[in-house]
Amino acid sequence: MPVSSILYWDHFQNSDFLEDRSPMRVFFSYPSLQWAYYIALFGLVIFILYEMKRRQRIIPVIEPLKNTSVDFANVVGQVYYEQRNNANLAQKKILYFMEYLRTNYYLKTNTLDQDFMDRLAQKTGIERSFAEEIVMHMLYIKGQRVSDAELIKLNQLIEQFYRKTR
Repeated sequence: MPVSSILYWDHFQNSDFLEDRSPMRVFFSYPSLQWAYYIALFGLVIFILYEMKRRQRIIPVIEPLKNTSVDFANVVGQVYYEQRNNANLAQKKILYFMEYLRTNYYLKTNTLDQDFMDRLAQKTGIERSFAEEIVMHMLYIKGQRVSDAELIKLNQLIEQFYRKTR
């Protein structure tokens, strides 16, 4: 370089000029864009913190099961009604009734005699004549063809017994 007393130093031509080359320079050059950037950044941090918490799954709504026991009893009743096997139905009614007497009143139901009728009347609190009527009807029905009227009579006697003893 020639010797001279004045030296001109140009930052622009020498690439010594410090210029911000980041894409964010536009945001930071205007105060309103700078505040919008800060608010968006703050909102993003709040959103991330909020989403970090544990979320519970949505509990599905389960419909309660329908009580179909009455429908089942109706179907079984229809089957027995269509078969017209009254003797089988009467035997089952008698077996369930005897089981009820054994479990609730601790009666021995092996023999249905006068002694059984006395104990039945005594333990259940029903009249002796009613106990005798039930036992005699059960003995009458065993081992023969049962008509609809006899089956209905047996059912009425057993239901009447349940009402009187409760």
